[in-house]
Amino acid sequence: MRRRLALARLFLKQPAVALLDEPFVELDPAGVSELEARIRELHAAGTTLVLATHHIEQGLELCTDRLHLEQGRSIAA
Repeated sequence: MRRRLALARLFLKQPAVALLDEPFVELDPAGVSELEARIRELHAAGTTLVLATHHIEQGLELCTDRLHLEQGRSIAA
């Protein structure tokens, strides 16, 4: 519930920067789709998003730039 509350507060504001750490954890498929749509809306509105995720394919669909870390080292940018 804390994660959902934090996301709700994020979407009520128009932040310049949003940090999202594993935002899709424990969401059902409908929730994932809704969150992806909201993330795209924030990006379209000019918000800079920093997304940390273990779901590489999903992250790549949402990003414009990426930094891939493995054991704390950058292996792709």
